[in-house]
Order: sequence, then C-alpha cells, then structure tokens
Amino acid sequence: MSPATLPRPDFNIHRDIPSMMRRPFRDRFERPPMFNDKAILITGGTGSFGRKYVQTLLARYTPSKIIVFSRDELKQFEMQQVFNAPCMRYFIGDVRDRERMVQAMRGVDFVIHAAALKQVPAAEYNPVECIKTNIDGAQNVIHAAILNNVEKVIALSTDKAANPINLYGATKLASDKLFVAANNMVGSGRTRFAVVRYGNVVGSRGSVVPFFQSLIDRGEKRLPITDKEMTRFWISLQEGVDFVLKNFARTNGGEIFVPKYPLSGSSIWLLPWLQIWNSMKSAFDLGRNFTKSCVLPTTATLQWNIRITICSRPRSTSMTAPWTI
Repeated sequence: MSPATLPRPDFNIHRDIPSMMRRPFRDRFERPPMFNDKAILITGGTGSFGRKYVQTLLARYTPSKIIVFSRDELKQFEMQQVFNAPCMRYFIGDVRDRERMVQAMRGVDFVIHAAALKQVPAAEYNPVECIKTNIDGAQNVIHAAILNNVEKVIALSTDKAANPINLYGATKLASDKLFVAANNMVGSGRTRFAVVRYGNVVGSRGSVVPFFQSLIDRGEKRLPITDKEMTRFWISLQEGVDFVLKNFARTNGGEIFVPKYPLSGSSIWLLPWLQIWNSMKSAFDLGRNFTKSCVLPTTATLQWNIRITICSRPRSTSMTAPWTI
C-alpha cells in the first residue's frame, strides 16, 4: 500500500478547508430579527464555537447584551481584545455552580449551552469530572433558565451521543435527554429547550485537522488513524453557527436538530493535503464508532418519543477522495 503524498506543502487550515470541502463560505443565512435588542448568553463562550458565534451575532444583529460565560480568565482576557463592543459582557463562572448560573442568566432572552468536557480520552480517565460538567452542568443550565424565564435555550450536542460507546458520548446523551425532558418541567413559563447535534467541526480547537497539522509542523512522518474505514461527518464552524441561529427560529421545544450533511467520509481524504498516510493504528479518537450516525435507530426514537429533526440544506458537489492506493 503506497502512502499518499502532500500536493500542497503550504496547507493552511482557514484558507484551504473551504476548498477541500468543495463548498465556499457563503452567507446564505435567512436572518430573523429575533436577536435584535435581546440579551444572549453563551456558556463555554471562549471556545471555537463561542468566538465564531459572537463574531456572527455582532456582524448580523444588534443585540442589547452578549454574555460570554466561561471559567478561563486568560481566554476571556484575550477574547476581550478582539470583541470589545459596548454590548459585550464577560462572566467568570462554571456551569457546575448553580448559584452563579442563576445569577448570570438574569434578564437573558436566549441561551446557547456550549460548555462541555469534550476530549474522549480525558473523559475516560476523569469520568466523575466529565459527569459533573456535562450532566450536572446541563441540569444547572436548565434550572437557571426556568428560574429566570429565559425564552429559548439550545444545547450543543455531538454525533457521539448516538449509540454512545464512550463516556463522553454517554454524558452528552444524558444531557440531550435532560434538555428534551426540561420542556415538561416549565409549566406555564415561556422557556423552551432544544438540542442541536452535529459532527466534526473542521479546524476547531482540539479537532483532528489542527492535530495533524501540529504533527506535520514537528516533522512527523506518520499520522495516527484509528481505522481507514471510519466515517466522519464534517461541518465548518460557520455552518455550525448558522445552523444554531436558524434553529432558534424553528424550535417549539423538545427537538433534536440534525443537519443533513453534504459531506461525510473517512479522515483519510484530509491526508493528501496534510502529509504522508500509512496504515499505522493508535489510540487516537478512543472508542469512536467506525461508521457513525447522528441519530438513533427508528425503534429507539419511537420508544423514547424524541423528535429527531433532519434539516436539509443545499447539496454541494459530492466529495470524492483525491487519492489512490
């Protein structure tokens, strides 16, 4: 089996990812005015998603307040240097702290729950910490939102929550069920909860593309792949943000929104742009399904009465692997 070689040694994640995915970053988003003059809180707001979400809100809307809620003071300081509009607020806090969550959500209209412990190996090694953040933290967000009469809450999920085989996926599945069930706890209040579930965000912090790139920059000649048949669902960071924004207008409460992916495939198609690929296996991406799904089997969906909403989008040219073996 001959290795694939790198046709472009000057690979750049942010410049080249759109062309690799065969779909440009185009602003095709329908902009409901629902975020104008509204207060929005983002848990885990200093991460890749939070930064892009804040950038998009400031570019498209005129919110009265954007609250970035996270526990990392250095990341908040760095983010303040970039996003310092008068509507910006930065709260130090942890989703594990229910009292702080209640305080942060006072006067808030919309909440995006993006805070989570996401690294699969770290979750396996520190299971209690993962449960405290991903499950107990989710319940604290729900409690604070209902207490403050927040209008809508959307929680970010993952394809690993479908038929999970690792602790991270299991905690996100439990979190998803908490948010869906929370609609039954609202009573006469206005708060509605929904979940957005998608796959691998290309180029996000801690994901496989910058991981491979860092190995290449260090001069590595071998890149770790769990299995060449393993399927990944790819979505760009901007597409993920747009999908969440759109579903705030769609949701009536209780949905799990799943995008219809225009591109899915093996990690291998990335490698010709990155470096040499070989058949070496490692513990990278511990416990990930070889062939992944973002939704439960139909029987399970009916049994638990969860509404899985598959959201279509314009289909782009299908991706074919640009390498041969």
